[in-house]
Amino acid sequence: MKTRLTLPLLIVPVLLVVLSVCQKSTEPEPEQLYIDLTGSWELTTTIEANTFGMPNGETNTEMLYLRDSSGDLTIINFGGDWGHGQSDSKSLQFTGMETSDDFDGPATLVTQGDGAVSENNISGTFVTSVYISKAVEGNEPDGTITSGFVMARVEETGCYGRAVFGDPKDSPYVLPYPVGKAYPVYQSYCWRTGGHRDQLAYDFTIPIGDTVVAARAGVVRQIKQDSPDNGEGAGQHNCVFIEHDDGTTAFYAHLKQNSVVVRVNDRVEAGEYFALSGNSGYSGEPHLHFGVYQAYPATEGVDVPINFKNADGPLDSLGGLIRYEVYKALPY
Repeated sequence: MKTRLTLPLLIVPVLLVVLSVCQKSTEPEPEQLYIDLTGSWELTTTIEANTFGMPNGETNTEMLYLRDSSGDLTIINFGGDWGHGQSDSKSLQFTGMETSDDFDGPATLVTQGDGAVSENNISGTFVTSVYISKAVEGNEPDGTITSGFVMARVEETGCYGRAVFGDPKDSPYVLPYPVGKAYPVYQSYCWRTGGHRDQLAYDFTIPIGDTVVAARAGVVRQIKQDSPDNGEGAGQHNCVFIEHDDGTTAFYAHLKQNSVVVRVNDRVEAGEYFALSGNSGYSGEPHLHFGVYQAYPATEGVDVPINFKNADGPLDSLGGLIRYEVYKALPY
């Protein structure tokens, strides 16, 4: 049985409870110290007991990002999952549900636990009930795993440290598809796994053959368009790089084979059609990958947080687009 999953996935859906303090009616309630938990945290989990033959004491470490505003908390794990709750920055209780393929088949993992919160540390214990290839409600779990966890605050240097979005109305970017079109976000920024790991980029679910437009005016610097639209071939995606007047460079990827209608050194304007969406390179489904880098040639990790001045749809607490939400391109 695979054992590489040591349960950082399980901590994500979170419910934080405000402690009530019993006081005599004649005594004022003590002022609660509020601690802002926003930032990057290193989560370490250690198996203490289990019924699956995993080695007790096995430890795994992953990164989490916490967003906290006056006690409203969101937690994102490396898989991009979200949890919400309330905190007085003293205690933590949580329950969550995840799926995994690490138990020799599909499994549902239901986790419950608690912990204590301090300014730079959150620690506690959780118990995971594992249901293999069956529904959860009304069934006994196939086994349980008890794990201790510690979350330590770390310096903000990762993708979320770079994810500082401005006001969309001040953005020089428009959505990379025509006005009036609307598509869902297939994968959002700062994903913790796959091709988006630690990238300030978006995937839009756009069918093969739909129009792709320039999100900002610039000069075409690089084109690739010879790969078939079969979703295969890591690094073989058809793509176009467009350098903007300030030196930043937009990257459009997974374009349809032989669909690019511009040439290197051509200038394009914002909203101008230059290619069709496709499914070239390593791709789970037809989509457009879009990201912006600080310079050309583009360098991973030297990217730019962007939003779109004509996007009609909800934004997250940082001002970024949200996975599975649909964004319509408005006139601008």
